[in-house]
Amino acid sequence: MREEQFKAWLKETGKSEGTISSQMSKVWKLDRYYGDLDEHIRSGTIEKIKTRLSNPDSIPSELGIGDRQHLPTSLRYSSPS
Repeated sequence: MREEQFKAWLKETGKSEGTISSQMSKVWKLDRYYGDLDEHIRSGTIEKIKTRLSNPDSIPSELGIGDRQHLPTSLRYSSPS
């Protein structure tokens, strides 16, 4: 994941430092679980991840209930529609 670019984009869109920190943490978890999100965006497989995350039952339970509820939003922040 291109962390610095993502952080800069969040800042440019007016997100608070707390929101930036929270989103970075969640996107790191997605990146660790699913692999390099930038590569998924380049290859087009990001849509498969978005589909999986649209069903809360398919989100890995080891990520925790709070993360499971917010990961779909974090993925939308980190990748194009």
